[in-house]
Amino acid sequence: MASADKTPDTKDKKRETFKEELVLNYVFEHATEGDVTSVINTIDKFCSEKDGWMMNVGDVKGQLLDAELSKKKPKHAVELGGYCGYSALRIARKLAENNNGGHLTSVEISPLHAAIATKILEFAGQRDRVTVVVGTVPTKIEKLKALGTIDLLFIDHLKSAYKPDLIALEQAGLIKPGSVLVADNCLYPGCPDYVEYIREHPQYDSVRHETTLEYCNEPDHVWVSTRK
Repeated sequence: MASADKTPDTKDKKRETFKEELVLNYVFEHATEGDVTSVINTIDKFCSEKDGWMMNVGDVKGQLLDAELSKKKPKHAVELGGYCGYSALRIARKLAENNNGGHLTSVEISPLHAAIATKILEFAGQRDRVTVVVGTVPTKIEKLKALGTIDLLFIDHLKSAYKPDLIALEQAGLIKPGSVLVADNCLYPGCPDYVEYIREHPQYDSVRHETTLEYCNEPDHVWVSTRK
């Protein structure tokens, strides 16, 4: 009995809801099903007004990504770091506008985040334009090779992986002349080895965009590089 008295009674304790679950619930409660722009705007509202800052590209830097998608009109886009699907929604929306049958492969290391992204993409009516893959570039390189050359690569995952993952994709023959790379968070938290690589590599024409960190006014950089 003495030992039993020391066992905490947890059956009545409420499970803490994590932020990614909150944004999923918020989308289902407030966005219009099947309307990708409504879902994007709802996530932006959650992140900016509901004390729900999240590590997605955000509305300001998202416009830079949109612009590159409009210029390149990729048939095959890849993103590294899908998180909860926000950037995938922006990419899918542009793929639909481009009307050329383009498709996105979203590589996300977290099974939980990938599941949330999948449900949000499904709610927005974009599952046919996006394939969510759980893993990393090293673990999924054969799958990526089977999909062929990457027209546009959006990089927004572990910052220390930016450079090695790009090199792995290059060595696999997936980055060709004309391939466009869009890299987020190059100032904060920063990826100096990646920036040095694309600035000094003679086969890349790179431009730095000075912008702001998602959902705040702190500075950040987005680098856009085109393979020559």
